[in-house]
Amino acid sequence: MLPLVLAGLLLAAAPVDSTVVLNLEPSPEFPRHSEGAFATLADGRILFVYTRFTGGAEDHSSADLVGMESADGGQTWGPPRVVVANEGRSNVMSVSLLRLAGSGRLALFYLLKNSFQDCQPYLRYSSDEGATWSEPRRCGRAPGYFVLNNDRVIQLRSGRLVMPLGYHRSRGEEPDSWTSFDGRAIALWLLSDDEGASWREARTWWALPV
Repeated sequence: MLPLVLAGLLLAAAPVDSTVVLNLEPSPEFPRHSEGAFATLADGRILFVYTRFTGGAEDHSSADLVGMESADGGQTWGPPRVVVANEGRSNVMSVSLLRLAGSGRLALFYLLKNSFQDCQPYLRYSSDEGATWSEPRRCGRAPGYFVLNNDRVIQLRSGRLVMPLGYHRSRGEEPDSWTSFDGRAIALWLLSDDEGASWREARTWWALPV
């Protein structure tokens, strides 16, 4: 279940008013709705893109990226439409939306997952406020399982894009088995100074001490 909450403004010590404006309940056809992001379009509409699962409710189940729009500040929402159909052996999921400061284009970041050993971040652009999207562009070059959680990519004042990733090593040889997946991760960052046309890995990374 994915509720959307429209919060009122917090003024001084006044209580915050909140209202559930959309409740996406799981169903046999769509057993999970999750990992989304929002963007405000040029005409004031709100675009919401999220992960809609079709083949189960697990992280490796098949899924598409689906979009909905609101023209009244989030009070009501139009019908869902597929933005990115499943391109992976497992799914596409975990959306970040970003308005690029330089070109003004919308950037759509997401994961394309093929197995427990192959999960990569991808990027698409829109020059028409989300009506259409470019062909996918892979962000990282190294093989492996990289997790980009939803709504995480940011743009600095310099224009640099920063993408935080969790790199999970493989425990075994079978790519389609949970036993091959290591839940521990190393935190690293991909950086781009040309709106995502090219990426490089930051020199530093984080790992929990043993």
